[in-house]
Parts: sequence; C-alpha cells; structure tokens
Amino acid sequence: MKSLHDNGISILGLLTGSVPGTFINLFFPSKNYISPSKDIDRYLDFARQTCQRYRQYITHWQIWNEQNSRRFWIDEPDPEEYLHLFISAAKSVKAVSQKNKLLVGGIVGDSFTWFPTIKKNYFSRLVDLGIDKYADYYSFHSYVPGCYVSVKKNRDAILKKTIRETEHFIRKFPNKPIWITEFGISQLYSLKQEDISLVYRGFLRYCTQKKMPVFFWTFSDMVTGEYSRINPEQYFGFIDKEGNRKVLFLKMKENRES
Repeated sequence: MKSLHDNGISILGLLTGSVPGTFINLFFPSKNYISPSKDIDRYLDFARQTCQRYRQYITHWQIWNEQNSRRFWIDEPDPEEYLHLFISAAKSVKAVSQKNKLLVGGIVGDSFTWFPTIKKNYFSRLVDLGIDKYADYYSFHSYVPGCYVSVKKNRDAILKKTIRETEHFIRKFPNKPIWITEFGISQLYSLKQEDISLVYRGFLRYCTQKKMPVFFWTFSDMVTGEYSRINPEQYFGFIDKEGNRKVLFLKMKENRES
C-alpha cells in the first residue's frame, strides 16, 4: 500500500468477500458461504479494522461486490438487506474518518441482465429505498456476454455493446457520479489479445470523455485451485500465472506510447 501510494497510485478499497466461480457457487453459493447480511457483526468488524489499518492510503471504499448476484450475495439478492449492510458499514467507515467516501458495491447488469443468477431491476429498487442518502458514488461493472465467450470474435461489436450497456446505466441513474469498478475480457474463449487491447483502448477513451474512473479486471491471471481450467474468469490478466507479461500487456503499453 505504501509503495503504491508513494508512486502516485490512488487505491479504491473493496470491502467484500471472495466467492470462486464454480458451478455450485454460481447457483447454490449458500452451500459453502454465509451471506454478509447473516454475519453482519463480523463484516462490520472487518470493515472497521481494514479502514483503520489503511487510513493513510485509502479514502474511497466500495461496500461489497455485485450484491445483485446470487453468487456474491450468497442468498437471493435483496436490496433491503443490502441497504441495511451499506448503512451499517457507512457508519463504521465514517467513524474512522469523516473524509472517507463511499461507493455502492459494483452492480453487474441490472434491467438488461443476461445471467439467471442476477436480479433484474435491483438497482432501481435500491435507489427507491434511499441509498442516495448514504452513498457518494455508484459503481457499475460493464461486462457483456462477449467478455467471457465471444462466438463472432467481433471486437467492434463487443466495444459498442459495452458502451451501450454503460450508457443505459448512466442515463437511468443520474443522481450520483458513476465509477466503472470492473471491466475486462477473458482470453480463454474470446478475442485475441491484440483485439482485446483495442477494445480496452476504446472503452478507456469513452470513460475518459465521460470523466469516469475505470478499473480493468485484472492485473494477473488467477493462481488458485478453486476454479476449473475451463472457467474463463481465471484468464483476464495482463500477466500470466507465472508473472510473465502477456501480449495484452505489451499491446496496451504500445497503444499508450502511440
């Protein structure tokens, strides 16, 4: 943290748990995990200790991750349960420093949901319940199906659809500034890395024009035995599991320099 901070890299803190994307966890996560709403005291203790430990380096905190999906909420996604978690966590985060800013956990899809474990119109309900009273920013994950499996291998179509879905969210929820806290394309069943770099460049240009921060998922391929080899989630990285720079890394560097 100190090294990143000293080199001028701003850090967004993510106060969440991790649920590997196995088939069982995608559809029946409660077999292996407990929803944060059922373990809230332990979560709030974790949030308080983490914010205190890194208060020198982090002032922006995102509360949970993709809570509109069954995988990460563990139980059936419930906006009222999440609002309670968010309000409680906000008190813990602000108790460490009133300067801290709060992001709603990254929403994946919403009214245009394309996966059966994601609850439709979740964020609309969250806004109706009054999340704006406590949040400083919304956050959105701009994934489309082609980010995981691209049948047509069409980079232009993936970029256009990604921007269209992001625009939809921006227009629908104008009350707060929006951060794109995840976007990426797997290299397992999708585009070539050269093409992915061009999609990233186009989306980065779009986000820059909109003055939206964007976080690309993820820096390295995942080193874990909890995913099967066929799961595309493991292969979003700019470097491989051994730490070697991939073509994507080199192409992004090349694009930046040009």
